Amino acid sequence: MRLRSYVAVVVLIVAVGLFARPSFARIIVGLSSVNVAFLPVYVTQEKGFFKDEGLDVLLVLFNAGATNLQALVGGDIQMMGSAFVETIGGRAAGADTKNFWGICNIMPFQLYSQPGFTSMKDAKGKRFAISRFGSLTDYLTRATLRHFGIDPKDVTILQIGSTPARFAALSAKAVDASIVWFPVTEIAKSQGFTKLFDLKEIFPEWPYETFAARESWLGKER
Repeated sequence: MRLRSYVAVVVLIVAVGLFARPSFARIIVGLSSVNVAFLPVYVTQEKGFFKDEGLDVLLVLFNAGATNLQALVGGDIQMMGSAFVETIGGRAAGADTKNFWGICNIMPFQLYSQPGFTSMKDAKGKRFAISRFGSLTDYLTRATLRHFGIDPKDVTILQIGSTPARFAALSAKAVDASIVWFPVTEIAKSQGFTKLFDLKEIFPEWPYETFAARESWLGKER
């Protein structure tokens, strides 16, 4: 029942300006990652609910919120599903990005590290994996370091890509630590990696995964 309600809301949210648009107008929606938070979007597309509402929706996957934002600002996509950090950063830089709906208010990320890396006091000189500079994982990694009194300049921050790519780098010992989330957190735990820190200790409430568009587009399509 909850998933059905969520799917209905997704249809409503994506159908911005439905009555002002011709039938089956193309709306390109960029998604910043493959995760269960976006499952209702995929279900809505797979079941044809978008087309039932006169919408032709194309879902495009990006490997980071930063690249998703670039596509939105550049006009290559009309909407993006991502963390709010990227769109707020874009707004601060002068882009007319606007978050108009949030999926949930939780912090799902945890910082996992190599088995021998068991304390943040040992973080200096270590290699931390993120998706891309300017992305959510970049922001959260730097925020965690500062929380423990560590200057991000004292570690090496590497652009690796999506959560699976970052975990693969961790498994290959190409990095010392990475922010990951469920179900990778459970895999990391089962394989003996160290749960270094749970980010909900810093951010107990977090608007995780939001939808955004350019404000000029939203105003026009209404």
